[in-house]
Amino acid sequence: MSRRKKLTREQEKAMFSKLSQSSHARRIDKSLNANKVYNIRNSDEVKRWQRNPNRSDIKGVDDAPHKKVKQPWEMTREEWYKDRREAFRKTADNPNLKSRVDSQGFKQNCELKHMEYVEKAIKDGKQVPKDVIEDYPQFQENKTDELSKEERIALYKEKQERRLERAEYMAQKHEQASKDRFEQSNKAVAGIPFGQPILVGHHSERMHRNAIKRSDTNMRKGFEHSDKAEHYKKKAENIKSNTTISSDDPEAIDKLKIKLDKMEQQRTKYKEHNKKARKQGTEQLPKYVLSNLGQNINTVKKRISYLEEQEKIPSQSKKINNVEIKTNKVDNRVELYFPGKPSSDFRSKLKRNGFRWSPKKGAWQRQLNNSSLYWAEDLAKKYE
Repeated sequence: MSRRKKLTREQEKAMFSKLSQSSHARRIDKSLNANKVYNIRNSDEVKRWQRNPNRSDIKGVDDAPHKKVKQPWEMTREEWYKDRREAFRKTADNPNLKSRVDSQGFKQNCELKHMEYVEKAIKDGKQVPKDVIEDYPQFQENKTDELSKEERIALYKEKQERRLERAEYMAQKHEQASKDRFEQSNKAVAGIPFGQPILVGHHSERMHRNAIKRSDTNMRKGFEHSDKAEHYKKKAENIKSNTTISSDDPEAIDKLKIKLDKMEQQRTKYKEHNKKARKQGTEQLPKYVLSNLGQNINTVKKRISYLEEQEKIPSQSKKINNVEIKTNKVDNRVELYFPGKPSSDFRSKLKRNGFRWSPKKGAWQRQLNNSSLYWAEDLAKKYE
């Protein structure tokens, strides 16, 4: 019999490194770090030891050091994005999927998901680190309604940019899915000659029918994804070309005042033109031009006064029948937080009064104004 060869100190270290992350150690520590080390480390010394084990100097696996893995809400936004990107690159088998991790859409989805984790952790009363909270000023305690105008403008612009990025990402995603479905549809019937009838009773009948069914299913799914891609492309184009002044925009009043000045200057020019035309006996502008312009000016003035009244609404949070009514000045929303899921009839009442469910907020919300505050209190009183 051949004598067992004694291992060197380096080999023993390698063995211990392997043993410390054995299946027993991974059952004790469920962390990603343990699985990562277990899957990656596979040195020649460890392989040699597995063929001819010598357990005399090996310590117990319970002595292995375990590193605590951070939860998503314990990471900063950038840390979470890098972590997801690396994890996706390692797990994705398709090269096309690996290339998508560098897209803006992937980053945007990661950031949106991270924001949801942080918001949920805050609601659950967990101790979220300060450097994580700094990424989201709207979640800072007692500061949500004290944001400066510049900070609110920055948040609004970031929200619009994310809307655009998401629309572009979804268009790209569905376009790629459509191409993949069409390829799968063609591949399903690639082995069947064109025009080949189904041979009823033949052993190939079932395979032939299944191939046609798969091809048809993938073709239909391909057209569905194609339609969705076109929808999101148009949505992205509309976001880019949209010049509407939203009431959610912190600069809405300033923008409306600039618009009002331009319209009044235009009306002055029209009046001067008509005055000269009367003196010279030439054709004047039609009456409806000045009439319509005057109505538009009055509409803008009313909207400015309306938004100025909205600015005076105080930030408050109160409870009626265990229903929390919160005025969110940053998002320009009235939010209703119920202790449980309202009944189907009550949800219908909420929708009839303009409230919509926000999964992100976990609340029923409507644009902030005096009317929405009135209906929020009225519905809270009727809640059972």
